[in-house]
Amino acid sequence: MDTYNLSAAPRDLSVPAKTLRVEGQIPAVIYGEGVENVNFQMDYQDFRRIYRKAGGSSIVDLEIDGKKFKSLVHRVDFDPVTDKITHVDFLNIRMDKEITAKIPLEFVGQAPAVANLGGILVHGKDEIEVKCLPDKLVHSIEVDLSSLEDFHINISVSDLNIPEGIEVLEDPENMIASVSAPREEEAEEAVTPVEGEGDKEEGKAEEGEEKKEEE
Repeated sequence: MDTYNLSAAPRDLSVPAKTLRVEGQIPAVIYGEGVENVNFQMDYQDFRRIYRKAGGSSIVDLEIDGKKFKSLVHRVDFDPVTDKITHVDFLNIRMDKEITAKIPLEFVGQAPAVANLGGILVHGKDEIEVKCLPDKLVHSIEVDLSSLEDFHINISVSDLNIPEGIEVLEDPENMIASVSAPREEEAEEAVTPVEGEGDKEEGKAEEGEEKKEEE
């Protein structure tokens, strides 16, 4: 189980969120088990560094004005133009109570159907929803692509190597990854002329040329 430490400060709600962002702070809130909404603010760069590592599936030991919370990053809002983080929701958790979370999938290895047949790797899912105790959470689950030897094989949820203590809340048949045929081959099949059509077109062209000469 990966755990990250983050220090924050209580938020003065009389200060507009826009002002906080200009000052390099992110407005945030924590709620959940045994906690009413607590509004706070945190350093933009501090949170960004932790979020890159923790995502939404690692525990964050959040400290606000001396009070500590076990939490998960529950929601991150981004500016649609700048893509900068504008607000964050944290979920307070109890270590003795199961939670639901989404664990990212980490694709490793190389698919032979891509390397040898020129296929295109297709991702069906980038994360899976699970239920477990907080200390059973993992940062990611590996997906080995080496089994994708041709275009008729796919990796489904049931093929994943799930750590002990984690229950997957997904349909076992849901596709995780597969390899599709090269687009070049598909394009060639689409433009292959039907037998005789080429001769008809040539005949029309010759007929048009003859009419021009007569004129």
